[in-house]
Amino acid sequence: MAAAAYRTGTKIRDERADKIHDYSNRTKGVIQTVILRPDNSPDWTASTASLWNAVEAGEKRKDAQLSREFILAVPKELSFKEQFELAVAWAQGELVGKGMVAEVSLHNPKGGKNPHVHILATMRTIEGGKFSAKKPREWNDKGLLIHWRESWCAAENAALEKAGQEPSEQIQTQVERVLRPSSRGMLRIVILKCDLLDASKASAGPQLREQTIARLQLPESCRPVADSITNELLGWLHSTALAKWQQNQPVWVERNHFVNQLHAVISLRKRQITRERAEHLIHVTDEKVGKERGNVFVKQLHLITDDDGVVDNAIRDFIRCNIEKSRLSAEGNVTDEDWKSFEAALLTRWDKIRARVTRMSQSKPENDMGFEIFTDTTEAHREKLAGSDTEQVYLTSGTYHRLADMIRVGWHPRFKELMRKLNNES
Repeated sequence: MAAAAYRTGTKIRDERADKIHDYSNRTKGVIQTVILRPDNSPDWTASTASLWNAVEAGEKRKDAQLSREFILAVPKELSFKEQFELAVAWAQGELVGKGMVAEVSLHNPKGGKNPHVHILATMRTIEGGKFSAKKPREWNDKGLLIHWRESWCAAENAALEKAGQEPSEQIQTQVERVLRPSSRGMLRIVILKCDLLDASKASAGPQLREQTIARLQLPESCRPVADSITNELLGWLHSTALAKWQQNQPVWVERNHFVNQLHAVISLRKRQITRERAEHLIHVTDEKVGKERGNVFVKQLHLITDDDGVVDNAIRDFIRCNIEKSRLSAEGNVTDEDWKSFEAALLTRWDKIRARVTRMSQSKPENDMGFEIFTDTTEAHREKLAGSDTEQVYLTSGTYHRLADMIRVGWHPRFKELMRKLNNES
């Protein structure tokens, strides 16, 4: 219930626990939310409170998984409307079409740099006006998980292609501004400075690109990413030129500046050659999860939530992170200093989030406050490692759990006091 309230930015009463979960003060970060239902769904499934209260009431086992959550990054290039429509269409086809009830929430936290979607989906179908007696086992198939990843990727690409074919009003306005009569003088100057190249002489298109890459004299290790390096250099040239033109200044790119930029790009690519693996490639068994249940970071989680699904996901992130930390240190060129800087950045971020939530949510119960600190800190954030963007959330969230295991971070407002008490009792 707390998870549903947080993701939708609403106030919900947990009927089983007789507790209120109030996250209505974070509505600025929740752009839009909707519940998608199969055609045979009763009316009570259209309400967040009644839907998830019914889910909890229908599960008898203490360790039952109540829902399946998807956290999907959405392209920043799309408008909020396009981002939400993309997520809704995907959830309708891939989840609701299989019989799930899915609640879709578009989030855009402060700063607007990390728009993402949360989808909470039921684990049972609707049969005869209530949830089915059995959970469909096929929904847990690993092949389906891989299919979902690929289909979301395809949906994102299709949405970006459509946005490119139907440019936004802002882009259309900019094009009209460039082409208006008052701009013709500047356009004439620009056109006169352009050289027209003859494609028949291998000076254009793919052959020109091949010649350009050959002249860069890239090291052997960077040959597989030569196109990417070339694109990055072109982007740098374009942004440099545009910045000067916007200031009505001529553009001069000196050779040593270009060479310095090339070396910086190559250096970055060398560090990116070894990356963390995708989550589904690191299999974590239930047995491994069980062995970690006594850890300190798990006890910290139990101070703020009794949701076993949340705890199990955290343990899996912790295990995957430790596996990849060892692999990246051995196979890649991620140094101990890189990991220390990574942890320092995460500690600073946690400290800021904790201070903000503590200040803004003083009226809430302490465990709800702690759950908000936990979710704001660990969800959908990918911290840079060794100067490069990371691709998998588990590397960041798992490191937070490793820090929590050492009690360097915590979620409950009084985590140090409570952990000392637990240690004394044991």
